[in-house]
Amino acid sequence: MSHALSPTPANPASTAVTVPDPGDNRTAASVVTPMNSIWSGVLWLYQVLTGAQPANITINGSANVLADTYINGQLNSGKIVSTGNISGGGDFNVPGNGSIAGHATVGTLDITSGGYLDASACTDAYMPQTSFFGPVSFGGTGRVVSKVSSLAATIGMTVTPRTYSYVYTSAVAGSTATIDDTGAQDGDQIWFTNEDTAHSVLVKRPDGTTISILQSATSFNRSAQVVRISGVWKQVMRIAF
Repeated sequence: MSHALSPTPANPASTAVTVPDPGDNRTAASVVTPMNSIWSGVLWLYQVLTGAQPANITINGSANVLADTYINGQLNSGKIVSTGNISGGGDFNVPGNGSIAGHATVGTLDITSGGYLDASACTDAYMPQTSFFGPVSFGGTGRVVSKVSSLAATIGMTVTPRTYSYVYTSAVAGSTATIDDTGAQDGDQIWFTNEDTAHSVLVKRPDGTTISILQSATSFNRSAQVVRISGVWKQVMRIAF
């Protein structure tokens, strides 16, 4: 088949499609017109997806994306299922479920009332590093809830930054808490508080070096904060109360 194709229409959906009449040759209008319409629609969609032509895309059903997708306009979708990466320079508005197995780069992400981000399927000890270049705001009662552990201190304990705060309700002589650095990143931090009235608790780096001594509740300096900086856990604050 050899013939010129019509230019991309502003709105391909408005182009009427004529079904080819049986017996017509390849140059007949009943063949050329629908083929031009199909090609124009495909070309228009390709230009939108590649950024050659800005346009918004509204998907009322499900979008199953098997490869990397780049969206420079606005995407409104009931549901997105992606096994690749999604990179958007515009807004993402997903009233339904969005499942992205790859990396999502989003200009603006709005989560509607009742929606949430679910990282429970991650098998790693920590959520992969995520960078925000602006503030994270929460409406209503939304907030970040830190994990707190309240327990009796013992000898040979291990602690992890997956728990933000450890409160030791009691302790024994020689109580130690060694930080497990597995999967940790710079900026991770842990708060410690010792409520025992007689015994101290030693906080140790992964190599066994003591970095903080949590004195008993009858003394001072029984609460401390440690932070991982350049791969090394350091005490940055002690509180006496």
